[in-house]
Order: sequence, then C-alpha cells, then structure tokens
Amino acid sequence: MAAFVQGITVEQIRAALRSFEASAEQTPGRMNLFNLGHAHVLVDYAHNPAGYAAVGSFVKNWSGPTIGVVGGPGDRRDQDLIGLGQLAATFFDEIIVKEDDDSRGRPAGSAANLIVQGIIQAASDLPYSVQPNEIEAIEWALDHAPEGD
Repeated sequence: MAAFVQGITVEQIRAALRSFEASAEQTPGRMNLFNLGHAHVLVDYAHNPAGYAAVGSFVKNWSGPTIGVVGGPGDRRDQDLIGLGQLAATFFDEIIVKEDDDSRGRPAGSAANLIVQGIIQAASDLPYSVQPNEIEAIEWALDHAPEGD
C-alpha cells in the first residue's frame, strides 16, 4: 500500500515481489544461509528479543548440533542483554559470546558478561565461552563446526 501511495505502479510492485529472494545480496545480514561444504552458516544481525526468537525458530528445526556466535549492542538495558543470553540458550547447543567493536558506551566485557548471566540462568550446563573479538569468535566457530552441521 505504501509503495502504491508513493506512485509505484501495481505492475512494478508485482515485479519486485516476484523477484525478491531472501539472500545476502537483497537482504544482507538477515537470515542469510551459506553452505560452506563442511557446514552451514546462518548469518543474522539479530540484536533484540524478536530477532533472536526468529533465529531460534529456524535453528530449532536444524538437525544436528549448532554453535551460536552471539552478542548484543552495548546500549541495551542490562535485563535485555541477560534476556538475549537466556533466549540463545534455548536453541543453541554451544555458544560463543562476542562483543561488538562499538561498545556504545559500555565498558569492555560488560555486555558479554550479562549475556553469559542469561545463558547460565537458562541452561547452566550449556557449553559456552567468551571471545570478545568478533572475527576470532566466528573463526573459532567455523573451525569447530561439526561436519555437515
């Protein structure tokens, strides 16, 4: 409706909807699934409970073990970061907690510590580690991804 009100024709809207694909090119950072041969990687910039829940609904249906590299923006409330950890613990088999380069005013490590609190509250026996550097966290997860998962 909004596009039509802005002067986009019905034919243009129809063509856009027909050509849309959830992909790294059209929706970068949003539910992008990559087959790396030895494992699959899902990339999503989930940074709030609704985003984490959407990722979780997908991950829960994945067969085999899952490793999540998770983090949250530093400008969230403490209870929101704890909640992200709790949510992640409900759908990953192992979690690597990372931090964003831009801590948005939080001291280094504090966002990760709150996420870990949530993980422990939700699943105290769930394997997790903290790797503040995002690139190193992703590389570790890729290096340790089980074959075919």
